[in-house]
Amino acid sequence: MEELEAHGATEIGVDWSHPHPRVCFRWRGAKMFYVTSASPSDGVRGRENALTSLRRMLGVKRIIKKAAVVRERKRRMERPAALPDTFTVAPDPWRQLRRDEHG
Repeated sequence: MEELEAHGATEIGVDWSHPHPRVCFRWRGAKMFYVTSASPSDGVRGRENALTSLRRMLGVKRIIKKAAVVRERKRRMERPAALPDTFTVAPDPWRQLRRDEHG
């Protein structure tokens, strides 16, 4: 109902005289209705699916937005520190021996 009001529908009501309830409303001067399920057997997403179908029928986009849950990525390990621009190389301990062999 809030969704319909947000998009400018008027005369919104529910007609229970049929096997499935109808949401009746006036949209841009024309009388319209949307058939819904009377039981929550649709599952957890039933309400959202019905609203999405109704928006598609009317050709509108979502106005009332759900608050998004912001998730943060889990870091598995610490990132290594950045390498410095210059670094010191330890002297080769075998250098003296290699000189003796080759020459």
